[in-house]
Amino acid sequence: MLYTAIFLLSVSSLSFEVMLTRFFLISQWSHLSFMVISIALLGYAASGRFSHRLSFRLRHRLGPLPQFSPERSGIREETLIKLLLLIYSIVSFSSYFLLNLIPMDFFLIMVERIQFFYLAVTYLILSVPFFITGLAISMAYSLNPEDSGKIYLINMTASALGVALPFLLLGIIGEGGMIIGSALLPVAGLFIYRYSFKTGFPKLLIEIGGILILAAALIAFSAWHDRLSVFRVSPYKALPQILKFPDTKVIRRIVNIRERVDLLKSPYVRFAPGLSLKYSEAIKGKEAVVLNGDTVVSLYDMRAVKGKLKGLSGLIFPRYTLSFAGYLLANNRENHTSRVLVIENGGGLAIPAAAAGGAKRIDVVVNSKGLYDILSEHYGIIKSYGIALPYEMSEESSEPKSKPTEYTGIRIILENPRAFLLAFKGNSPAHSLNIENRYDVIQVENWGSSIPGMASSNEEPLFTVDAFTSYLRILSRTGVLIISRKLLLPPSDSLRLFLTALESLERENRKGTKTLYIDAAVHIAVMRNWDTFTMLVSKEALSGNDISLLKGFAERMNFDFIYYPGIKREEVNRFNVYDEPYFYNAFKKFLDVSGFKFNLTMDQKLSQTSGASGSRDKKDYNKLLNSYYLDIKPQYDNRPFQNRFVRLWGISDYFKATGSRPYKLLMSGEVVVIAVFAEALVLSLLILLFPGRKITFLPGLYFFFVGFGFMFIEMGLIKMFTMVTGNPVVSFTMILSVILVLSGFGGKVSDWIKKPTVFIMLLIAQVFLLFLGYFVILHYLLSLSKFLRFALSIVLLIPISFLIGFPFPIGMRCMVMSSGQRSYAWAVNGVSSVLAAVISEYIASSMGIDVLILAGIVSYLVVFSLLYLILAEQRIKPPC
Repeated sequence: MLYTAIFLLSVSSLSFEVMLTRFFLISQWSHLSFMVISIALLGYAASGRFSHRLSFRLRHRLGPLPQFSPERSGIREETLIKLLLLIYSIVSFSSYFLLNLIPMDFFLIMVERIQFFYLAVTYLILSVPFFITGLAISMAYSLNPEDSGKIYLINMTASALGVALPFLLLGIIGEGGMIIGSALLPVAGLFIYRYSFKTGFPKLLIEIGGILILAAALIAFSAWHDRLSVFRVSPYKALPQILKFPDTKVIRRIVNIRERVDLLKSPYVRFAPGLSLKYSEAIKGKEAVVLNGDTVVSLYDMRAVKGKLKGLSGLIFPRYTLSFAGYLLANNRENHTSRVLVIENGGGLAIPAAAAGGAKRIDVVVNSKGLYDILSEHYGIIKSYGIALPYEMSEESSEPKSKPTEYTGIRIILENPRAFLLAFKGNSPAHSLNIENRYDVIQVENWGSSIPGMASSNEEPLFTVDAFTSYLRILSRTGVLIISRKLLLPPSDSLRLFLTALESLERENRKGTKTLYIDAAVHIAVMRNWDTFTMLVSKEALSGNDISLLKGFAERMNFDFIYYPGIKREEVNRFNVYDEPYFYNAFKKFLDVSGFKFNLTMDQKLSQTSGASGSRDKKDYNKLLNSYYLDIKPQYDNRPFQNRFVRLWGISDYFKATGSRPYKLLMSGEVVVIAVFAEALVLSLLILLFPGRKITFLPGLYFFFVGFGFMFIEMGLIKMFTMVTGNPVVSFTMILSVILVLSGFGGKVSDWIKKPTVFIMLLIAQVFLLFLGYFVILHYLLSLSKFLRFALSIVLLIPISFLIGFPFPIGMRCMVMSSGQRSYAWAVNGVSSVLAAVISEYIASSMGIDVLILAGIVSYLVVFSLLYLILAEQRIKPPC
């Protein structure tokens, strides 16, 4: 019965854990996987400090676990186990109900002290279900240590099943149904083996309690269906704000493990960032897609019926936006704008902008199945009716002068954008690309969260140096990359993207590409209005004619330049005026120390080929990057956190620079990490200091570093494979499933191993190879088809996941001798895992995912050394 209870509780608790990541993704701005994992492990750790009292009593009454039978245990012990199942279901359901009532809001954490209290209450409430699960598992370890491998296998296998359940059932029963269903699953254990037990009043009461909790859950779910059936969305996100408009409603909702997609119908939905104030016509709204409550993709009507324009504003207003400058630039060159690639991750403006720019073929890559379905339905009709594509604009007007150009359609492609980019190898059958038909324009639409800085812990692999390199490689010889984003003060996002573009251009130059980047800075132009900026990266150096064209466009639209080759200070900050030209100053500061000449034109650059970017001395540049109070260093694929800017040591300077406004610290993901770590540390110390049997120093240190190593590697793999899968929740689900199943088998096999140190060294070697080949492995997986990508990812995980299951059961068997010590060892391991889960978030975002994996290697080296010392000192020969 105890094994059955462990199985049911493990399935339920891990399903609950996965759903919590989705809850925080929707109710806040991040999936907060580090916080969810630390909550779960806190409950497990606390259970270890309480279980030894129960296990001591059961051990003396019942003997080893194989003798724990209905006939021997009696009514009380059976009742105890069933009572755990009943309490778990009550607490799990109640915690979800309370979670919807607690007004926790990370947006207010720096201005309302009460938010720290709400965070602590949330932490404690959500950890209780995991506490009960850990109590059952810890009791089993304490009662029967000789079966540690078997217990570990049952726990891990059931946990993997729990991780997989949301993937299979979420789209069928919905978010609320999934989390409530998983909470009530252990109630089934109350009626298992009922026929073989003696009858008794306490047992009958528990079974009646199980029926009552099922009935209460059904009544509550029906009475508060609107609140419980779907996860609440932060009131600051886009979806609640849009729904405040009259005549606005959700007409379709798609829910799956990857995302929640809401299709809205409203006369007021529109999206036109970077729109010039010179445009005075109305932009009619109709429908929009909202991803996870915050990412908005507006849908526009661009059809031409019987040769007449329908919804003409859908093609005219994009010509008044900042991003349209890229299409003007491309059309000014010999290839014009023939093929356009749009990477759609929020906005919707890029598609009509490409059409207004005269594109004959528009490929739109999306990474959301729900968005793919809706875009295919909406823009698929264009293939039948055609589309009006005005492609020429006079100097005085923005009206189309010519009839529609030849058009071959819009193609919507469901794929991880980074995988799509890396699949190009000169001639790729998968995407019908070849050397002759590269893209003339690539426009990346990713506007970030509705409140800048709130998604600072989210991975943004579209803006790394590696991603920019991929863009350049699939652009035509005269192609243009367009990136538009929100304008942030102090200069941060715009400055980092500018430096990233410079770095990628230099990288291509060093690799000896056919395009000679005499100076990377002459390939870039950046302009802004009052809240948006657009960066144009040209594969071909910007000529005097190109710059004149862009200057004329900016003058007509009242846009300001931040940078173009040869810009002068008096040419900036003219229309959208700040107290100082902050962006120009920041760009100039970094360009001056980088070895580029800020105010030289392309003609002057060509006469100074000795200053080619490959020969620059970057010491001063790197020194400035490292000393700047904001972290604006270009990101690579090992650290794809585009929205993280604030350094821990620079918080004071940043605080002063932003007018001493506490809420501005929300630009830093460290604020949430610090708050969670502080509360986790306090609770962890309370757990360890709770009265009870302790263990000696070296075994305690062993279990502490086992928790650190396991968690660092697990979190590192989750973040690494987020880029491979393109979705953090999918990566979380996949990594947990594989690690839990295979580490469970590893734990069972460890029962028979006579030389455990050898297998720990094999684990270290496997992870070290992953560390050394991080970029090669990642980019190779991304270049494969979707099926092979996932299949080879799992194959790669198998040896690491199997071997990572060895250290903990070996320690439970060989290093602790009493039930109280085993319970304390369980608590130590849990506490270290709690802290490591939070620390890993900081390591990954500030140092890199590969450094996080390296931290796991160091932790297991300590584990290996401690195991060797302890076994040698005690002269123990495994299996113990």
